[in-house]
This record gives sequence, structure tokens and C-alpha cells, in this order.
Amino acid sequence: MKPLRPGAVAVRCEQGLAVTYPAPGLDVRPMAGGSLHYYDFALFYADIRANAALRASAWLKAHR
Repeated sequence: MKPLRPGAVAVRCEQGLAVTYPAPGLDVRPMAGGSLHYYDFALFYADIRANAALRASAWLKAHR
């Protein structure tokens, strides 16, 4: 597995859809229609992990 590259993906909301801009060299190929849905977890792994840790910490703090 390749190491994580902070800042390698930009995303913005357009009309309720997440429009994603992966950095060149990530070898991300869109599916038919331009969707990157196949890469959801891989592209945002570090963000999802950090958010899960934050939520777990907040829940544990509130339930001690």
C-alpha cells in the first residue's frame, strides 16, 4: 500500500454533489459518467479515520 498523501484530494459541493479533484499521479480513473464512487473510502480514509476517532472520544467523554 502506498503512503497517504495529505492534501492530494480536493472536494467541493456543487448542487448537492461532492465534486472531487484528485492530484495527478494518484491513478484514479472515473467510472462511466465520471463517478469516483469506487474510491470513496480510499480517497478520504484519513479524514474518515480522524472523524471516527473524534466522535468516539466525544461519546466516551459524555458517557463516563
